[in-house]
Amino acid sequence: MISLTVRLKEYIAARRGLGYDLSFSERVLRKFAEFADREGADHITVEHGRGPRIHDLRHTFAVRTIMDWYRSGLDPDREMLKLSTYLGHSTPELTYWYIEAIPELLQLACERAERNLAGRDAR
Repeated sequence: MISLTVRLKEYIAARRGLGYDLSFSERVLRKFAEFADREGADHITVEHGRGPRIHDLRHTFAVRTIMDWYRSGLDPDREMLKLSTYLGHSTPELTYWYIEAIPELLQLACERAERNLAGRDAR
């Protein structure tokens, strides 16, 4: 299986081969850096490192979406395919790591699991 990073690099190279000077992702990263700088961020980077990164927006969106499901009583297992598709993950399993990454979200998942187990024991 080819990683998304490899595919994006191939895509960028192909676009450059057609005469495009900047890939779409490069333009997005540049605009994000300009916006963050304008908003007063201390250190802006469009690469891995310190400071706000565009990937942080994606991560925040995913985490808040899952947390909203838990809080509104929706079943995250039934909803996860939607988020996985939106994020471009090939399977929902690749999206579940967000639950482990955020303590508050992990707590919501644990509470739901405990309620489900308690309901099964009551039967």
